[in-house]
Amino acid sequence: MGDVLTFTPRLKPAAPEILAPLAGTALRASLEEAAQVALEAADRIIAVLYRMNGDADDEDGGSAEPSLA
Repeated sequence: MGDVLTFTPRLKPAAPEILAPLAGTALRASLEEAAQVALEAADRIIAVLYRMNGDADDEDGGSAEPSLA
């Protein structure tokens, strides 16, 4: 946990863009595209965290893990 990552804030537009309301197939397509973007971002974040922590299965032989059985 010694690594602290800082992020540069993104500039927001001065006035929000007003878009026409979506309905039907256009709404579904827009939501599917947004969901895909979110999943790709989550995958990238998970990959970075995985590389930071190494292999989760490579912990002291697993002997320190609690047993459920």
